[in-house]
Amino acid sequence: MVSLKCRTFESWLYLKSIDLELCDVSARRRSKSKRKVLSSTDKWKNKVWVELKAPMYIGDQVIGHTPAAEPEMAIGRTVKVQQPKLTGNFKDFQKIVTLKVSEVNGTIGQTDFIGYELSRENMRSVVRNHRSRIDGIYNIKFTDDTRIRMTVFCVTPIRAKTSEKKVIRKIISEAVDEAVRDLTFPAFVNKVLDGSIVEQVKEKVVDYFPVKTLEISKIKVLRLSKN
Repeated sequence: MVSLKCRTFESWLYLKSIDLELCDVSARRRSKSKRKVLSSTDKWKNKVWVELKAPMYIGDQVIGHTPAAEPEMAIGRTVKVQQPKLTGNFKDFQKIVTLKVSEVNGTIGQTDFIGYELSRENMRSVVRNHRSRIDGIYNIKFTDDTRIRMTVFCVTPIRAKTSEKKVIRKIISEAVDEAVRDLTFPAFVNKVLDGSIVEQVKEKVVDYFPVKTLEISKIKVLRLSKN
């Protein structure tokens, strides 16, 4: 009888020790989780919010904010902005402008224009089996020595022959050259955003062949002028 009681007491002690160990593990896990939350919170508290502004030549307006441990660490970051945020024309919501932080003064980050893109959804929506799609890629150097690569996207309302596509590409190339020949890069960006370059090129193409859509589908800055 005594032996049975001892074994029962020993079992109780064993189970109690396991229960205490489990409680201790659970407490350590809660403490570790709490430290992680506090650590994460402290990191955000130590961040500085840098206000990002568009380039001077396209309005200098605030386009967003980015956190950084130090304001200078925001330099080199890129931000994509829908064109209407820069121009106020909501018809251009499918056009995306890419800007890059080039310098920071205090907590104000100034950006440069480094890219432009027409949404793929918009491009797919106008391409049909009974139409022809013509793309042209052009390398352009401006008077201020900035270099870019620009892609023009053209869709005709009816099918065009191979020979006709070749002529259309040549017309677009000549029209683009004429439109940007004497421009600085900032002047070019403004003409892209207000649509005047597209209209100028489209007018030349329409004289030869009907056009359903003609847009600048992509711009990539290859080299920015140091000035």
